[in-house]
Amino acid sequence: MFSAALLAGLALAAHAQAQQYRTIPPQLSERAAKQLTLIVAQALRNPQNFQQDKTKIDAYFKQYYFPKMTSTLPADLGLLAKRREDLFKRYLRSAQVKAAQEYLTDMTLKITRSIAQGNYHPAVRYNAVLILGELDQQYTVPPVPLPAGTNALLELLEKEDFKGVKVPASVRLGALVGLARHARFGIDAQYADRVTKAALGLIAEEQSPADLAPEVHHWMKCQAARILANQYAQKPNPQIQSALTAMIADSKMNLEDRCCMAALLKKFKYEAAEGIDGTATLVALGGLTKDVVSDEASLARDYQKAVLQSAPATGRGGFGRIPSGAGSAGPKYQRRRLLARLKAVTDGAQSLQAILPDAAKEQLKSLITPLASVMQTAADKNALDLDVTRQVLELASEIDNVVNGWQQPANAAKKPA
Repeated sequence: MFSAALLAGLALAAHAQAQQYRTIPPQLSERAAKQLTLIVAQALRNPQNFQQDKTKIDAYFKQYYFPKMTSTLPADLGLLAKRREDLFKRYLRSAQVKAAQEYLTDMTLKITRSIAQGNYHPAVRYNAVLILGELDQQYTVPPVPLPAGTNALLELLEKEDFKGVKVPASVRLGALVGLARHARFGIDAQYADRVTKAALGLIAEEQSPADLAPEVHHWMKCQAARILANQYAQKPNPQIQSALTAMIADSKMNLEDRCCMAALLKKFKYEAAEGIDGTATLVALGGLTKDVVSDEASLARDYQKAVLQSAPATGRGGFGRIPSGAGSAGPKYQRRRLLARLKAVTDGAQSLQAILPDAAKEQLKSLITPLASVMQTAADKNALDLDVTRQVLELASEIDNVVNGWQQPANAAKKPA
């Protein structure tokens, strides 16, 4: 799920300033709504009760539960996530009457679709979109996403406004979160092409929207790439491969996002692929590896410098003996970051072997073999951080020589049309 720090970067506050948002005032009091909760719960579990109490289900959700989700009061905004969770946990997923479950799902779809498209508070709209993404046709394990929900999410990506109400970046982001879930469990065939087009369109955006920080825009591109990776996992094609390759090679994106793109390559069953130029992706991975190792080398030098400067105060007689245990004092080198980055590159590169010519396979081997020994040392709890950083510095020089010695294909890492 999208982190609170990134959500803050969506500039929701800027949209909320001096603007009047719609709300749906509850028509039931807290007391009256509380009295209906048991009746609603029983109606969702007993077929006879459902037929008898359908009007009470309507009253509870249409006159109280969903209206409370449109409130702009700080206390109600703070309860949005809990109310969303309760909607699924206490009602939709726990319903034992299929007709009641379908009835409530259809009601939820219509109401939250309207809220997502309407002039409601940004947090209210974002919450509504997240609900759309969790609606299922079958609440089973694994679930079957609701096709009409897929359509509602796509509309929010495809249109700039609804009756003059702009679709903000936060709503688009929520739609991507939902589509990523739908793609993971299976997109209904009738919407597959639209999902692909929407995801590729977002990836192709070079400039961040005015209401969106560049790093959040890049995160959205990563979500779009995840959608495509899940959608085409069984049979990737050149267009999808080109899109991910371009993101791996994009130096404007941060290293974590580029590594995430590299790791996504592991999802693809390349044995079933046709017409994919794996060498272009390998070259992009080589460039990413250089950038990762260069960054890690810079951080390793900073670590060694900090250890050297702190050595006299430690009384250990030299910085070479400072351990890396969790309880030790002094500077730290983040091995988890190093391991995560190198594993992403390694996984992505290894996945390409099925579509690489023999010469490129040798290039792949020359790229990932040096990474293995550094990863082994970094994973060793008994190894010192100083040992790891020494290897990282040596690795930086080795990877430079390896990648710089490759013959670059003319079409390497082209951006998708």
